[in-house]
Amino acid sequence: MISTVWDVTERKQAEEALKSNYKLLRIAEKTAKFGGWSVDINKKRVLWSDEVANIHEMPRWYSPSLDEAILFYAPEFRDEMTKVFKDCAKKAIPYDKEMEIITAKGKPVWVRTTGEEVRDDNGKIIKVQGSFQDINEHKVLERQLLQAQKMESVGRLAGGVAHDINNKMLVILGYAELVQETIRDSDPIYKFVEEIIAAGQKSTNIVGQLLAFARKQTIIPKVCDLNEIVESMLKMIRRLIGEDIELVWMPGVNKWPVKIDPAQIDQILVNLCVNARDAITKMGKIIIETENVTMDEEYCSKNSGFLPGKYVMLAVSDNGEGMNKETLDNIFEPFFTTKPVGIGTGMGLATVYGIVKQNNGFINVYSETGEGTTFRIYLPRHLVEDREIQTENAVEITKGHGETILMVEDENHFQKGIFLSRCERLWRKHRQVYS
Repeated sequence: MISTVWDVTERKQAEEALKSNYKLLRIAEKTAKFGGWSVDINKKRVLWSDEVANIHEMPRWYSPSLDEAILFYAPEFRDEMTKVFKDCAKKAIPYDKEMEIITAKGKPVWVRTTGEEVRDDNGKIIKVQGSFQDINEHKVLERQLLQAQKMESVGRLAGGVAHDINNKMLVILGYAELVQETIRDSDPIYKFVEEIIAAGQKSTNIVGQLLAFARKQTIIPKVCDLNEIVESMLKMIRRLIGEDIELVWMPGVNKWPVKIDPAQIDQILVNLCVNARDAITKMGKIIIETENVTMDEEYCSKNSGFLPGKYVMLAVSDNGEGMNKETLDNIFEPFFTTKPVGIGTGMGLATVYGIVKQNNGFINVYSETGEGTTFRIYLPRHLVEDREIQTENAVEITKGHGETILMVEDENHFQKGIFLSRCERLWRKHRQVYS
């Protein structure tokens, strides 16, 4: 008997290393959502890596024809994809494109696909190959970043405009009030002046909302319990939304303290509840709830502008008509409104946005047409547990001792008479505060 023995240790080690490398490659592909593909020019059959098949939500063994692969792209991208592929296969023009596909299960996914030619020994193009990556999360974050940048720019513009308008409105109201004091109530002009003053005061309110959006609103923050502020508002909100709409209050337990001006919480609740009321046809439900929330790195990485930490969430939900994607992209912009002309100013949600940002918080909106809307506001937990302001120990406002108030104004036409008239009315209206 004759036998031959070969030492195959190196071959076995190489096979094991190859298996290990393939496994690592699969892990890398899955983590990066990245794969490769190739197309034989003659056969026009696409070979996918496992991860490319997963992105398309197809079995790993599936090998589509070129025409079938093109059909996975969203309709608006199919012509472009066909053109760049042909240019690559015939003219050796490589491509790198971001497009949207519709998976086998109907899910829209943004992908980045690249392609380049492969030649044989004679220089003839025989294949086109490239990479394929799921960039859906990247596109979502990109849209959120662009929206945040846009809102920041609009905020700076709104703040500057609001201050200028405020100065002009002060002059208009001052002169109008001076005229009102010089004529009798029976004078026909008196009613006209009243209308001027009323319109000026409404404009001043809008300016205040613009300042809130631009985060330049004067505030007096206090350490407080969010549940207590909401509960103090419930009666007024019930009157505001009417009897046909059910108001449900779901307070969280052991709420962490937050530091904010309580009046700002009132503004947030009123604006959100009024919008919820308007979105409900006939009978419906509005739910207000609070909850302690801890945001981790993973959640914040998927939501641009959010930071890890502990927050108190204030949520307002309704079962109204909901909003489409186009409306959702614009709801926080000043003067944007879906209501008929003459109803509302379009500043409600812009004011909410400004208040939340001014207090280092975040806001998240979920809505679908016909399914209602939920606004979730996250305010940072205040680490000092002690109340900084205790109403029972509040110090009584001290009385004045003949002090003089000095006011500096940079408007040339802000005359002494207007100033004195304005101060006198403010003194009468807020005597206790100014004293």
